[in-house]
Amino acid sequence: MKRVTIILPSAGDGKRLGAQCPKELFEIYPGKKIIDFSLEHIKAFHDSKIRKELDIRIGVVVVIKPGKESVFRYVSEQLPNIAVNYVMFNNYFREWPGSVYSANNIFTEINIVLLPDTFIKFGSNDMIYLNGDGDTLISKAANILEKEKVVFGVINCTDRKKLSSLGAVRVINDKIEYFTDKPKENLNKYNGFWGIYGFRYSVAEQLYEFLIDSVEKRESKEYLLAELDPKVFYIDSYHDLGTIESVDKFINSR
Repeated sequence: MKRVTIILPSAGDGKRLGAQCPKELFEIYPGKKIIDFSLEHIKAFHDSKIRKELDIRIGVVVVIKPGKESVFRYVSEQLPNIAVNYVMFNNYFREWPGSVYSANNIFTEINIVLLPDTFIKFGSNDMIYLNGDGDTLISKAANILEKEKVVFGVINCTDRKKLSSLGAVRVINDKIEYFTDKPKENLNKYNGFWGIYGFRYSVAEQLYEFLIDSVEKRESKEYLLAELDPKVFYIDSYHDLGTIESVDKFINSR
């Protein structure tokens, strides 16, 4: 039986959103909390024909800080047929890459990171969670990680304002040549941003080092990028739901 661990980094303070509850549990409209969009991708993978045929066991890890236990409880309630655990953010690590790496003691061979304050469409026509080939967002990433060390789900984009606030990449022939978190200069060299990523256990520490360098220095170590050799696949659409402005824009677009 293969194992796939899905990590939901939920240790942020949510100051950008300004909600009175954890941002993941903010009700974006009646009956739909922000984190539900990520949980629907997990459910789609769990129920998929591909997962059942390959006999893949799913585990979910919610990374939280004290006071955000309600996020873990909510995820557990919404995924009754999936093993859900939580870990506390390890203050030895830093920023959102550290939130992910705080779960390193329970990583499995294949690990997928979903940002629980985002909306991702991965599908055809009106399908959100399943594409025309029967793939789900998670099964697509996991399938690539059967052979590769790192994979990013990428959205094509040349909007410089948007690129400056997200994880910007330059992709050529399905290979990432440049990678910078929220770049402030040379924005014309990027042609997309990432919305999900996955990695094999063997490169987890190396990937954390690469990502934290990108976040804190707004640059990336090219030698590490070459060693990690991340592959890409493409996502139909993506919305950051971390601010009230972005939430309003998302609601008005639907």
